[in-house]
Amino acid sequence: MNLDRLKPRERRVVALGLLLALVLIVIFALLIPYVARYNHYLTAIDDQQFRLDRLHAAAAQLPELEAEIEALRAEALARGHLFEQGTPSLAAAQVQELIGRMVDTHGGEVRSMQVGRPLEEQGFTRVSVTVRMTATSEELADLLHGIETRRPLLFVDNLNVRLLRLRQRAGRRPAQETGEVEVDFDVQAYMREARP
Repeated sequence: MNLDRLKPRERRVVALGLLLALVLIVIFALLIPYVARYNHYLTAIDDQQFRLDRLHAAAAQLPELEAEIEALRAEALARGHLFEQGTPSLAAAQVQELIGRMVDTHGGEVRSMQVGRPLEEQGFTRVSVTVRMTATSEELADLLHGIETRRPLLFVDNLNVRLLRLRQRAGRRPAQETGEVEVDFDVQAYMREARP
């Protein structure tokens, strides 16, 4: 296209068209991405503000929840649910003594007891004792019932029961059942968190 052949008025129209095209290119190249990015940031700010408002609402409940937790701890202590020894080792020793007496009372035989590592759990200290024993199934049922219905509270976990069989030395007869079971289980108890 030769601009020399165009009339002055046509030249102005072409120049105006080119200027308009240049302005549109600048708008689409610079302004539209800026506006899109601006809208993205506004949406992100609104989202973060919503999260912040939710966190403020949750934080406002903290004193009330702490008071409720403390009331539940006091109630657990008042009802005798927790052991009141000063250290986890003393509490574990008392659990061992209790389990030993209960096994003797219900007719079983303790093979071994081991104290586990104490764990801190939300303001309480959990002590555990691993017990290995033998008993009849009836004696075991009575023992487990006695453990889980006493105070301070005791909890049985990781229960493993195996049937005991008599071993034959030189005979070819198969091993016979003794009517007893060998049992491994953990007994857990809670006390107030140990204070330094």
